[in-house]
Amino acid sequence: GTAASALANARALEKELKAPRSTHYFVDGEQVLAVVTESRAAWHIGGPDKPDTLPEKRKKLPVYNGNAIGVDLCEDKLVYDSKHKSVSDQDWYFDEVTEATGAELIASIMRRYDIDLDHVVRHYDVTGKWCPRPFVGDDINAVYKESGNQRWQQFKALIGEYLKGKMQ
Repeated sequence: GTAASALANARALEKELKAPRSTHYFVDGEQVLAVVTESRAAWHIGGPDKPDTLPEKRKKLPVYNGNAIGVDLCEDKLVYDSKHKSVSDQDWYFDEVTEATGAELIASIMRRYDIDLDHVVRHYDVTGKWCPRPFVGDDINAVYKESGNQRWQQFKALIGEYLKGKMQ
């Protein structure tokens, strides 16, 4: 998670030289940026486990770059500076427009590829990484006053509403 816009995240990816990283989409409260076309693999969740992968490093679900579409919602944070940018901080959040736009985009992708809601997962569900932070954990978020896991279930319900055509 970063306290940056979709455009700032996309520009950072263009400059990233350490390791290949990408996603298909960045979503913030103002725009959706397509970074990698859906017909290509984006470097967002890693490849399949290798036979010699240690058990503690194995993926929890068989999701990898070649069989997933990455949608990154741009997070906000109440306090973001050099001392306050840890994933353990409980003040990461998404604004309402980012959540709604992300849910609508994901529903659209699901329709195109006939994906059911059970196959919409967080980075956390695949790798155990606390990502996206506003949707992970049983600790109480300072913004929402409920847990990240509760927010994740609400977000999936919102996606379901878009799938049913109840949201415009």
